[in-house]
Amino acid sequence: MDRTELFEAVKAYAHRTDLTDALLDLFLELTESTIAQSVRVQETTVFTTIDTEATAPVVGNSWALPDDYLQMIDVRFNSSGNRVVTVQAVGRDEISAASHGGGGGPAVYSVYDGVIELRPGPGGREVELIYFSRLVPLTSAAPDNDLLTAYPGLYLWGMLGEVWNWAQDADLLGQARAQYAGEVERTNLSGWNADFGTTPRGSSGYNYVGAGARQ
Repeated sequence: MDRTELFEAVKAYAHRTDLTDALLDLFLELTESTIAQSVRVQETTVFTTIDTEATAPVVGNSWALPDDYLQMIDVRFNSSGNRVVTVQAVGRDEISAASHGGGGGPAVYSVYDGVIELRPGPGGREVELIYFSRLVPLTSAAPDNDLLTAYPGLYLWGMLGEVWNWAQDADLLGQARAQYAGEVERTNLSGWNADFGTTPRGSSGYNYVGAGARQ
């Protein structure tokens, strides 16, 4: 499914003739904003590295986050013994009290104001970031993305909810929101299983935000 097919599906499900392209564009934008807040899946997971020797910090031990950064999952680096070390997430106040020095690599990090701060300093190491990226918006020039391909129901029911909210139809709005909530849970559970191979016990998948994403 692409953007054009999505719009046609919304019109068909809504049984309305007054849905203009401008309205559909608005409903899509609102839906994408909602999806960005509620969905965390493999399709939006990015692995990248910061070469702290080749890349200048913004200030001190703080490096700029990628432009598409949304939420951190994990931060890690290879130690001198080639052992993968996971860096722990802390709040901005806590990292201010953390040590600046030390040659073993960073122990904690904090994300704020578009940067990631590492303490102690990384000592020129490459630091790997695993994070959820911002959703690639659907446009006429870029009419599809991995999330729409894998989970078209998210977009369909999200947009139908916006249609019926705009039309002030409380009954159909309630149905659309219930369907959308189910799509979100199934999508996040699918994302969890793709990452871990198991279903979380006693928890809905959409509550998972990653091991290091506490700030």
